[in-house]
Amino acid sequence: MRCNAILRGPKASEAVKALHEQLKENNAIKSLRRDHVAAVEVVVSAPSNYLGPQEYFEASVAFFERFWGQPVLSAVAHFDQPNPHVHVLVSPFANGRSIGSSFIGYKSQISALARSFHTEVGKPFGFALSPQLTAAERLAISNETIEQLLQNPERALSGHLGHALRQILSASAERLRHIAAH
Repeated sequence: MRCNAILRGPKASEAVKALHEQLKENNAIKSLRRDHVAAVEVVVSAPSNYLGPQEYFEASVAFFERFWGQPVLSAVAHFDQPNPHVHVLVSPFANGRSIGSSFIGYKSQISALARSFHTEVGKPFGFALSPQLTAAERLAISNETIEQLLQNPERALSGHLGHALRQILSASAERLRHIAAH
């Protein structure tokens, strides 16, 4: 089994925090609002049977560096879980201020980000863009998922966490369906 790999940034979390503080200082940021966006995290995953995640993750990290024009604080690829994935952490500081909200943008900007990512990274690696689901399709998938988990609890998580998940789903199925549909 492959271990995790640090693609960008320091190994220790304290050093990542120090790098974040240095970027804040470099951008001459004196104070931040209490509710500021301290960092933006993106998780990019690959299918469990994908044979080239290291190269895909390297290209993913490079994409976010180019797209946002900001240094990556940390990028750690996890190969020790069923689906390999990378966590990319970026500090949203520019021009002397924190730009967290505008950094990510809103629904249309997030959609544009996803399309750009697919065009520049996903497609060259052979991945297809997931279709956008309607509210009715999301609701149908949510209902089917809930029913399958309730009818086949052995397929859900096992142990204490599985028990808790079944209790939450049973008690909150309607609320979960509503949330997933919107």
